[in-house]
Amino acid sequence: ALEGGQDAILVSSGMGAVTGALLLLLKAGDHLILTDECYHSTLNFCEKFLPRYGVESSLVPHGDYAAIEAAIRPNTRLILSESPTNPFNHCLDLKRVVEMAHSRGVKVMIDSTFATPLNLRPLDYGVDLVVHSVTKYLAGHNDLMAGVVIGSVKELTPLRQMQALFGQIV
Repeated sequence: ALEGGQDAILVSSGMGAVTGALLLLLKAGDHLILTDECYHSTLNFCEKFLPRYGVESSLVPHGDYAAIEAAIRPNTRLILSESPTNPFNHCLDLKRVVEMAHSRGVKVMIDSTFATPLNLRPLDYGVDLVVHSVTKYLAGHNDLMAGVVIGSVKELTPLRQMQALFGQIV
């Protein structure tokens, strides 16, 4: 409700939200664009783990819109970024990224953990999926671990169906 999405899936951690969504959205032969100021574990997963399954990624400078656009290939399926970034607080022009991505049939996923829905609601800009590490700012009391993926029912239904298979039941 805070994010304004139609649906949300709560999982065991923020990385569970990121990895579950990526494993569902991408397959061998696909390409992913991610910005260089993403959470370090997200970068590690995309650069070291996904290639084992035939998924390529291109790392582009955060906020370099020409580089983001130039990195889009025919097999690009997703642009992934954090906005705002932690700790630098760099923000993407989400509307600009969404327009360039959607015009080429590419989805956009934003990790908006640092902003929380009180400061930024990426879905309002046309972003397809938003992820949060609930453990950090939404929970705030250091008494739980959780992550969430937020989006439309259409986007989340396949992820919900795969939730048990991935062991992400909370």
